[in-house]
Amino acid sequence: MKRRNKIVHVELKATQTHYYFSSLKAIFNTLSRDEVGCSYKYLTTLKLYEDGKCYENKQCIIRIGTLLSMPNKQSVYKAMSDYKVMSDVIAAVDERPKYTIPITKLT
Repeated sequence: MKRRNKIVHVELKATQTHYYFSSLKAIFNTLSRDEVGCSYKYLTTLKLYEDGKCYENKQCIIRIGTLLSMPNKQSVYKAMSDYKVMSDVIAAVDERPKYTIPITKLT
């Protein structure tokens, strides 16, 4: 089970510089409106928050993607502690019934 976070990739055409942000709003904490070639308000009207969406103008290219990361151990252990048998864990992850293997609670 991987955590998924949106990532905003901004490429400035003039300098061939790449920036990575966690949100559209974060772009304008680092780059000016003139460098990007549009405003934050304009970008929000485009509804870019889907994987693979892209916006391009004369100054930059903005792409939206997904950053995949591993879950931390605490969230995995917490999720597993709610189940009594391994088949429940497997069914919750991939929704396919599996054979039953008893497990003990992780502490």
